Amino acid sequence: MAEFVSSRAQLGLPEDYDRNNRPRLPDYGGFVPFGELKALDPKPSERFGDAITHVLSTIGADNYVAGRMGRSLRDLSLLSPLGVPLGLADLKHAMDKGTVADVMFNAPAIVPGGRGTVLTLADMARQFKGSASFRPGVLSSGDASLIKRDWAAASPIKSIEDHYIHAPENQADLADYAKRIADELGIAWKDPGIKNIERVREKVDLNGKAPSRINDVVRGGFVVKTPEQAEEIAKRFGERYQIADELWHATPEGYIDRKLLTRFPNGQVGEVQLWNEPFAKYKDQGTALYTEARTLPNDDPRKLQLDAQARALYEQALAESAPEWRSVFGR
Repeated sequence: MAEFVSSRAQLGLPEDYDRNNRPRLPDYGGFVPFGELKALDPKPSERFGDAITHVLSTIGADNYVAGRMGRSLRDLSLLSPLGVPLGLADLKHAMDKGTVADVMFNAPAIVPGGRGTVLTLADMARQFKGSASFRPGVLSSGDASLIKRDWAAASPIKSIEDHYIHAPENQADLADYAKRIADELGIAWKDPGIKNIERVREKVDLNGKAPSRINDVVRGGFVVKTPEQAEEIAKRFGERYQIADELWHATPEGYIDRKLLTRFPNGQVGEVQLWNEPFAKYKDQGTALYTEARTLPNDDPRKLQLDAQARALYEQALAESAPEWRSVFGR
């Protein structure tokens, strides 16, 4: 099973700060809150739901499913007799924090039929509506610009930090599903984990992209042996997620891959890359060249040199590809 909660180092955050760059408070239960929990000082009812999710994941449930079940069971508990002690614990938690606003907000939560019950029912209805309206499938093949625009407009992600609310559970779910497919097909699945938050900030600053249009915080890739395996992966992913298949695409430097933009029920979009074996072989070298070149002006002599090295590298990858691949690539 994939690791359920990403490490702070993997998220690119200092150990003494939370995901929102606020000073870190003491841990509860030995793991970092995830999902809808944006603070590192969750209420007892939130820790209760988090613990349920942790148990479900430990016994083998899909991580994304475990996260949704944990939140749903917590919400149901708040409507049951268990909701009274949980509500009292939340109230004490608010009082210990010492803010009048927190106390006033939490106090009605323990009253049957009060604000807590109404909000819980409303939140459950919202989650059910979102889940019920999510229909997996390959929604686009080729030019994905229109569907990417629509997904960005409907995205709940409004800031860079919003990416890291659901990223751990989405990455774990993606990795679990992809690893099963890879094992069945006898191919390699590459899981680099969640993209470092500093790299996301760089992409937003450098390219001027809105955070909702960043689609590779959750990511991974397959090394495929045949074009038919790539088609099978696209089909299988369309059975679980909403997919925009960008098909095989070459950059000006000659790098070729296939990207499956993968939309999760919570609205976040991830990216799955497909490589044939020769391009996978040279990918790390090419990435190192790209990383150095991407911030240089187009007419910088060093950038021109790096781009030339990249073209030579990918020409070699193409030369090592079997004829069936060169036909698929149109080369």
